[in-house]
Amino acid sequence: NNGNNNNIEQTEGNQIIQPDLATYLSTLKALTQSNDYDNFKKIYEEEIKQRKDFKGKIESTLISGFCKFGDLEISQNIFNEVPNKTVEIWTAMINGLAENGLGYEVFQN
Repeated sequence: NNGNNNNIEQTEGNQIIQPDLATYLSTLKALTQSNDYDNFKKIYEEEIKQRKDFKGKIESTLISGFCKFGDLEISQNIFNEVPNKTVEIWTAMINGLAENGLGYEVFQN
């Protein structure tokens, strides 16, 4: 990393090595556990949103994390953008609402 770039990418020679899904999942979970909302949101907005290859594979982690930080608006936006919601996606959203005292909202729609 050249010091001017705050994202997760690393350089090896002249080649940029981008993190894979497992790296992002581990990083997001570590940021959630260390209560680092700013970096969690930054990685989501600056890197993960741009990665089309992660669609359907990372949303439950994002929903759970943003709910734990109390950012239900972003959690709900991510949830709404998932076209084919799996049980994992539904569970993340339901648990996140319940953790924030809003479990009743699940039954409103």
